Amino acid sequence: MTRKLPYILVAIFILSCTSLFGADSNTVSSTVVTDKSVPTASAPSIVICRDHRVFDAMWMSGTPCPFMGKIGDDAKTSWEKNLEVMPDASEIRSREETKIVAAIIPKPTTKVTKPIKRPSNETKKSVWVKPIGAILMLLLL
Repeated sequence: MTRKLPYILVAIFILSCTSLFGADSNTVSSTVVTDKSVPTASAPSIVICRDHRVFDAMWMSGTPCPFMGKIGDDAKTSWEKNLEVMPDASEIRSREETKIVAAIIPKPTTKVTKPIKRPSNETKKSVWVKPIGAILMLLLL
């Protein structure tokens, strides 16, 4: 029995330790999905630009909506040449149409008239002043 006692004590020690440290052996696994990419930031497409509010906001921000593949200043000049393609309720369209109508219809000009020249009495005075002056000079001599 003395030979079995160390084996029994080692067995009790091993069994008691495994129950104490058993909670630390749990494994948590998780998976990370890497097939998703972050969406890119881009300007709205031409269909979003069909809304007059989006069209006006883009125009006022200095980046007009693309026109037939053109962007920037090229798109802006193309939009100005093709007003009928702009959204109907757009403020930009109404402003540009007003400019065109104002350029076509001439502004009414006020006719500048010269004032009517009335006959002056100065000519009559000059006719009588010289002889009267001559008479007065003779009287004084």
